[in-house]
Amino acid sequence: MHSRRIAAYGGVVNGMPWFATFAMLFFMANAGLPGTSGFVGEFMVILSAFQRNPWIALGAATTLIIGAAYTLWLYKRIFFGEVANSHVAELKDINGREWLVLGVFAIGVLALGI
Repeated sequence: MHSRRIAAYGGVVNGMPWFATFAMLFFMANAGLPGTSGFVGEFMVILSAFQRNPWIALGAATTLIIGAAYTLWLYKRIFFGEVANSHVAELKDINGREWLVLGVFAIGVLALGI
């Protein structure tokens, strides 16, 4: 692909559904979705901040919401929509070795979220 422009990646889910599935899990962990590894840390930060000063906790929660909204926007722009680039149409889904590695990471993300 060799592009840093988000607009160049539209429609990746059409050619790489398994990669898009794993990416969704990792993006949601980044956003702090309950049940993923990202939630534990974000919850502890907000809880600790609330015990110290509720206004700080409100600010932290607000930034987490903005970060989650950006993460969803980024996922939508990269994986959904029309295929924006001829290179995206040529992308192949992950192979067995990549599936194994991403599967191990996914198990880790889910296990740390429990």
